[in-house]
Amino acid sequence: MFVAVRLPRLRFPAASLVLAVSSPVAAFEDRVEQLFRPLQGDQIAISPDGRRVAYTTFLDRRLGVTILDLERGGARRTIAVDTDPEGKHGDEPGPTRLRFLRWASADRLVLAPVEQQLRAPPPGFGPVLEGPLIRAPILALDADGQRQGVLVDARTFIETATEARNSLADFLKPVAQARAAGDEPVRAKLPHLDILGFHPREKEQLIVQTRGGYGPPAQYLVDVRTGTVTEFGGDWPAPPAEPQVYDWFRLKVVGQRLSSPGSAAAWQDEDLARVQRTLEAKFPRRRVDLVDWSENRGRIVFRVTGGSDPGRGFVWLRPDDLVVELFRCAPWYVPAKFNETRPFRFATTDGASVGGRITWPRKTAGAALPLLVVFHGEAGGRMAEAFDPEAQVFADQGLAVLSLDRPAGAAGRGPIEDVQAAIDWLGGRHPNLSLDRSRVVALGHGEGGETARRALLQRPDWFRGGALLDAPGRAAVSSAEGIEARLLHSDPGLAAAPPDERATAYRRLDAFFRQQLALGPKAAGTKQEVD
Repeated sequence: MFVAVRLPRLRFPAASLVLAVSSPVAAFEDRVEQLFRPLQGDQIAISPDGRRVAYTTFLDRRLGVTILDLERGGARRTIAVDTDPEGKHGDEPGPTRLRFLRWASADRLVLAPVEQQLRAPPPGFGPVLEGPLIRAPILALDADGQRQGVLVDARTFIETATEARNSLADFLKPVAQARAAGDEPVRAKLPHLDILGFHPREKEQLIVQTRGGYGPPAQYLVDVRTGTVTEFGGDWPAPPAEPQVYDWFRLKVVGQRLSSPGSAAAWQDEDLARVQRTLEAKFPRRRVDLVDWSENRGRIVFRVTGGSDPGRGFVWLRPDDLVVELFRCAPWYVPAKFNETRPFRFATTDGASVGGRITWPRKTAGAALPLLVVFHGEAGGRMAEAFDPEAQVFADQGLAVLSLDRPAGAAGRGPIEDVQAAIDWLGGRHPNLSLDRSRVVALGHGEGGETARRALLQRPDWFRGGALLDAPGRAAVSSAEGIEARLLHSDPGLAAAPPDERATAYRRLDAFFRQQLALGPKAAGTKQEVD
């Protein structure tokens, strides 16, 4: 079930604004909540004929989809997604992100929220589940919002053990009744549900695959108009996942997305490579990500990010060479309140290429700035993004934030040499903004935590402290290394934490860094001592 939503324009009286900023702690939490608020256009899809664009949005902590009609002056319809219309999951929160968003036809959209594993129901409410309660709904809606709803869910494909498959009556018999009759309760599993794409000859037939049940993986066809499920005799391959880019019309890999803040993708398809170069020329010094395209590639949907702009969605009308802005990823942002972020790339004296970005605090006192060096992990940690809300948090506290996108240790060089070279290069390009080499701390995400740990070991005279976020091998730090007092571990799951918990974690990190750098307290509500 979906609900059409008209988005109101909110107006706040001046008095309420005064109250909102009267508490420093509340102001810091509001800032963090705003920075990490889910952006519009996390997922974008254009219809095969290029007429309509669908993109995700966020409605009062709920997932929404906006459909924009390019042929009707950009008319929009925003729809709130209800993945549990019958209330089968009680108070369990619904998913807030999509794992699939594609147009099956010119006017029929198919979407699927991320899979969730919920608490299994207590005995007596149906079959005894041997495994998690899986929610993996696949939904569809018409462009006009008239025909909409859940096509299938993991419940559609529930599997019972072979020895328990006596009859449909046995399967439907309540557990209490089965026990009263002296029968064993039916044991079942909910399988995981993967989406493999549309049938190449029948676009309104969605190919799905079940796995994790009692039997081997099985494939089915789901009619996106009726929800009818039939067995699929073929063995359709699963499309590759990110970072590979898959062309759903040509059924092949056409490129690979890059995690660095600079280049967006490496294209194997020469036509898309030309599109990339053309659009980058129209948006210099910005990151251009090709997101989707119509079947004939006459219309290209892309996202532009960089600097202090969280991003905007555009469509390129290729025959007319016309670029039209579709939406802002964060219309609630005020650009003047953000710290400046600049990407950079340069060649070192030994021929190595070093690139990354630097975020400068908006307000500086003219003295050399303390520096936070961030090492992003390629696996197990948060990838580098074109717009980094975390860098904004620490720049608010007066720290310059540096992150490099060149893999550490490439070309025989280590991460410390890269950081040193970057500071030297930045000093020559920005003489009015200097970095204090004697006051540097490190922050490692995922596997980048190992790089941060090595930085503290190799240069204890330079890196005064470090923090590891979601880092594997937490026990690898031993007292013999002598850095445990200068290293802070953060609890896992910071990226998915609720806003208040995330704000608390960043206040704690800020207090720790300021303690290691011998700076006074800065963040609102932060205690100088750290647990």
